[in-house]
Amino acid sequence: MIIARTVADTVLFFIGVYMALVLYRNTDILKFKIGDITICFSPLNIRDKTLLLNSGAKLQASDNQVEDSLEFSKTIIRMTVKAIENVELTDGTPLKLEIENGQLTDESLDDVMYLPVLNEVIAIASSLLQSTPKDEFIKDAQGNVLEGVKYLKKTATKK
Repeated sequence: MIIARTVADTVLFFIGVYMALVLYRNTDILKFKIGDITICFSPLNIRDKTLLLNSGAKLQASDNQVEDSLEFSKTIIRMTVKAIENVELTDGTPLKLEIENGQLTDESLDDVMYLPVLNEVIAIASSLLQSTPKDEFIKDAQGNVLEGVKYLKKTATKK
């Protein structure tokens, strides 16, 4: 039985059924289309990932989960969202997010928090806590596919 499984795996590997593991670096930009809006995310570095995982553990034991959950969401958005396309300000100019030290500024974070697709943004940003293939990025915490969300592409790693 084990030999048959190994032979089958070997055959599938040689005919190209298996794909290589994709490693997302924290300098990569991952583009997602949410409705008409395109949002660029970047995976977390190990320091930020550790900070957020510890915050998540504290959140579960918190007496004030609503407020702490909002702070967690703001932090993960600040750390992962890098750019936005197809959003205009009231004067007709395109929204341009400002980044300082690799994270959104307070003003840009506020802009993202007012998007009508905030739940989807939080779900994608939260999925970056795990090393997952691209199809996992478009599922919510319960594993349901997010409606209207599409993974577009990974752009080349920045030097």
